[in-house]
Amino acid sequence: MALISEKKIFPTPGVFEKISGENQGKFLINRAIQFVYEGDDDEADSGIFIDAGRGMFYPTDPELVTETEGTIEFAAFDGTYRIRRFTEEDSALMTDYGITLTPQMMEEMMAIDEEVGLDQAVEALSDDSGNVSAIVFSVAGLGVFFRKEGKWVPATPEMSEEYDGAEITDIDVEKAKELVARWDAGDKFTTADLTEYAVEE
Repeated sequence: MALISEKKIFPTPGVFEKISGENQGKFLINRAIQFVYEGDDDEADSGIFIDAGRGMFYPTDPELVTETEGTIEFAAFDGTYRIRRFTEEDSALMTDYGITLTPQMMEEMMAIDEEVGLDQAVEALSDDSGNVSAIVFSVAGLGVFFRKEGKWVPATPEMSEEYDGAEITDIDVEKAKELVARWDAGDKFTTADLTEYAVEE
């Protein structure tokens, strides 16, 4: 068996999806590596290794692997597969909170998850008057993001100082999506209003 090349054809976190054949679906990966062999019958050992925590190897002919604008597609024994970068539509693969994340956030969260595991939370911050003044999404090792104008904005030192001392309410994983949607729509909340969204103690 002669190994011709070993190449990280997709070196960053992304999405691996089956797009034809039975049991189509998608999941998160850390990277993908292509192995190419040559020699008598050695071509059958060529394929793509998918690093997704639990490694998976897909035998495929190098000629059946194509790359277009950073997206990899290849045919294997039971269907066609695609490896691609994140889009906002992949948020549900990364968080159970039902909120929309940016591709950059997801890529950074994958890197953290591979190293130390992922600890995330959605919280509401209230001022001294009992009015909710901010909705935040926090990821240990990555930082805090404030919800502003329909987007998650990384916290600045000024933001952190402004909300220092605010009352924090942990939001239930099943109810964060609704709360964030209402916040984006301009709804106002008090601490009392958060009862229906808060994590039960």
